[in-house]
Amino acid sequence: MKKYLFIAAAICVFVSSCAKNDSASIEIKNEPSSNPYAELSAQIESLNQDYLVPETRAKWWKFLITAVADAGVGLATGNVGYAISASSLTWTVLKDVNGKSDSSSSSTSSSTSPATGEFIKPSIKEVETSLVYLDVCDGSVNDGEIHNTVINNIYNRYGEEMFELESEELLTLVATEVAYLTNSTSSSVIADIDKAVSDMSVYTSAYLRSNSVNDYITELKIIHPNKSEELDVLKVSLEGFQYIDPETDNGQYAKSVVTLIEDSNINPDSKNALISGVSVANASVRLWNEDAINSL
Repeated sequence: MKKYLFIAAAICVFVSSCAKNDSASIEIKNEPSSNPYAELSAQIESLNQDYLVPETRAKWWKFLITAVADAGVGLATGNVGYAISASSLTWTVLKDVNGKSDSSSSSTSSSTSPATGEFIKPSIKEVETSLVYLDVCDGSVNDGEIHNTVINNIYNRYGEEMFELESEELLTLVATEVAYLTNSTSSSVIADIDKAVSDMSVYTSAYLRSNSVNDYITELKIIHPNKSEELDVLKVSLEGFQYIDPETDNGQYAKSVVTLIEDSNINPDSKNALISGVSVANASVRLWNEDAINSL
């Protein structure tokens, strides 16, 4: 189970003031929040109300939980390679596979299980489908596009056997693919593979199939307390993703969130981290095969 999470994953501050008199306390309560992260969260929550269709949650929840893992881990670590690895590992946990996949095929085409003869649906969508509507940010590196392209490339090579790769091999492949796409070196993407394996084990151990968005983000905040404010903002946007249909949204929800982030008063580094997280989440919900998920 934890092995599958590792592939999908191989995605805040309250300030206390000094005691004041009662009237001063009332004045502070009536003033707008002075915390730009809290203000941004409130703006995204307001945006979410426009998409609020509760009955869609059951349909998209399994999609969303992979986005929570990869976007959350990516934001917390600042490493798209970690986000990609987290995404693949989450999918493994989602399918609740403890051993090897039933599929022995190394191609991306659907096949039948040698054990049961049942039809095996591919885990990810066709390349063209998974790479549309990812342009949620202009003039910067699109981590969402990198996320889906790398997973597509590895899946095209290994098929369902991608989810059987050892952690070291998966992380090495991810680092190599990201380096190629970003014209960098694999060591600059993931400097220490052994450390990355250890780090990813922490993230996968924090994941439970039954987790809500809040549950997993809370775990990430414990691991990365210095990222609490950013993770709280990301949590609100991830909750919004459960109310959109990737087939009809055309990336508009993610673009709206990115605009709110860009117009906010949070610091530039936090803006970049959050835009990356939203970009990865938007890509993740467009990557995994709905039919395969519904069959779990």
